[in-house]
Formats: sequence, C-alpha cells, structure tokens
Amino acid sequence: MNVGATSIEQSNTLLKLGVNPNTADLCWDSGDDVTMAHLEADGSIKEMLESECPELASRYTVAWSAEALIDLLPSTIEIRNRKYDAMQIVKDSNRYAIMYGQTPDKNNILEVGSTLLDAAYNTLIRLIEENKIEL
Repeated sequence: MNVGATSIEQSNTLLKLGVNPNTADLCWDSGDDVTMAHLEADGSIKEMLESECPELASRYTVAWSAEALIDLLPSTIEIRNRKYDAMQIVKDSNRYAIMYGQTPDKNNILEVGSTLLDAAYNTLIRLIEENKIEL
C-alpha cells in the first residue's frame, strides 16, 4: 500500500543515519491501529510529546513524504570528480530515477524506484552512505 510516506523501517534507517527528525513532515501513530498523522508545521510533534507526555511519545515515529526527502537532497553533487549542478527527476513507464546533470547516462543516474518516494529515499541513503551529503 502506497501511503506517500516512508515506512516505519525506512524512517528508523534515516534516523540511525543521522537525518534530523525535525525535517520530517509526517509521523506514524502506532497506537491501536497504525495510521498517519500530519506533523505540526515545524515538525516538532515528537519533541512536544517527549517533553509533555513521554509515555505517549514512544508510539509515534516520524516519517518523510517524497517532497520532504527531495528537499534533503543536494542540488549540486560531485560524482567521479565531475561536478553536476542540477538534480532531475525522470519518470519512464514504470519507475522514477533521480539523476544529476542534463542528460542521463550510466554515470549520473544515482538511484531508481518504483515510486518517487522510493527513488528519493534510495538516493538519500546512497548519498549519506557515500558521505556526499552533510546532515
């Protein structure tokens, strides 16, 4: 099911890699039923719950929409000693690709995914793991 947000597992991976939870724009509420809830505009619902109601905070996991993940990606990147100054999102018949530069080639397409969210998530994970993004 595509809910338009990182899964709880994806969110936990991003948090472990050091992504700031305040950049999330959604959260999972794993109370009685797992449902989505929008965060406050500044992304601070989890902080508020931790300070005001710590016993309730543990049931929430922050999550990112595709837009929030894309906002975390750099607009300029260096790949194989070549600087690319434009990030593009490309969609073909059954997948999305995040690429840098003007024309796609095997050197500048970073990651693909069946959804825009998956492509953005995969790209962000790769950039973090390759130390190409500063958190």
